[in-house]
Amino acid sequence: MRTHDLVSSLLRRDATVDFAATSAVDERSKPHVEALERLGARPHVVRPNQEAAFVETLDEVRPDVVVFDRFYVEEMFSWMVEKHKPDAMRILDMQDVHALRTWRELVVKEQLSNGGLDLELELDLGRVLSAVPPATYEPCLRELAAIHRSDLTLVCSPVELDMLTREFAVPGTRLAEAGFFSDGRRQSRRQEGHGFDTRKNLMMIGNFLHPPNKDSVIWACTDLWPAVRAQLREAGEDNVRLDVYGAYGNDQALVSKIGKPAGVNLCGWAPDLDLMEDYRLLFAPLRFGAGVY
Repeated sequence: MRTHDLVSSLLRRDATVDFAATSAVDERSKPHVEALERLGARPHVVRPNQEAAFVETLDEVRPDVVVFDRFYVEEMFSWMVEKHKPDAMRILDMQDVHALRTWRELVVKEQLSNGGLDLELELDLGRVLSAVPPATYEPCLRELAAIHRSDLTLVCSPVELDMLTREFAVPGTRLAEAGFFSDGRRQSRRQEGHGFDTRKNLMMIGNFLHPPNKDSVIWACTDLWPAVRAQLREAGEDNVRLDVYGAYGNDQALVSKIGKPAGVNLCGWAPDLDLMEDYRLLFAPLRFGAGVY
């Protein structure tokens, strides 16, 4: 959604947008490619370390600005852009400070006696959320290097921007806070009268290959949701469900850890976000991640 909104924002400003990805177009990626084409972006397939082919794409597009989504994409392609299109501005869209997220994950695991996600133990979440990676931490080194190679870096939250300038002395002139690109004008497809009082269920949504999301749904389903459900039943709110949406929600390791708690439905991949309007509450208990502290 972030990339979709960034492309839409550029197109609203009369930019010509070309979108390059390393994935070949197949049945899985085709809907995303078609969505980009409907917006007005031209899709391309590029490969890392295939300089001649990538230069052909650069010569065809002749970019004034190149945006890299996440630092490892910058690592793969920015050197070729700098070499062959030195006048093109290079922008890194961090999407979050990955080193902050993975460092917090290590802090969570350190607090747990077996180094895993043992949900029977209480975490010092204050310690987790205040954790900042040292500059010597390899993912942090790589991310900072990508920032310093780029002409401008888009940072998702003011907290992350403050951390980069205060903890790592990145010049503020090289950073821009860019949390959302949507203009906020979204047309609901739901009928009037579908308000808060007519809804009662809760939902979670996320890609469950993403470690914070996977940990979140395990924690929610095995610990938090049973307690919430019990209080709802005491208040006379019977049959309230927690519907869990997300890619890879049928992963067997995830399913085995969650078990079959009462009132939880694993719904799989969500076809669109309009379904969020059917729920009273979005449930997102994250124990580690980036963005805030």
